[in-house]
Amino acid sequence: MITFNKITDVHYEVYSYELLISHLEIHKSHFKIRNRFGSILLPLSARKCLKTLLLKFYESDLNYMKLAEYTFNECQGMLSIKKMMKILS
Repeated sequence: MITFNKITDVHYEVYSYELLISHLEIHKSHFKIRNRFGSILLPLSARKCLKTLLLKFYESDLNYMKLAEYTFNECQGMLSIKKMMKILS
C-alpha cells in the first residue's frame, strides 16, 4: 500500500507500508521523483502508472545498494559480471 504524506503544495513523501521510498514533486508539466541516487523527471501522462514506477525505482535503488555492498566487500576486480548481472536483475 502506497501513501503520500504532503509536505508542501508540490512536495510529498511517498511511503510503502510506512517505509519511506522516495520524495515526489508535482509540477505543472511533470512529476519529479527524488530518491537516494538522484532524481527522475516524468511527464504528467505517466500519472496512471506512477505508483508502479515509484515501486520499481525503489526496487532498483535496493539493487544498487546491494551491488555497492558486494563490490565494497569483494577485492578490487573480483566481482564477476555474472554475479553483478544476477544482483541487478
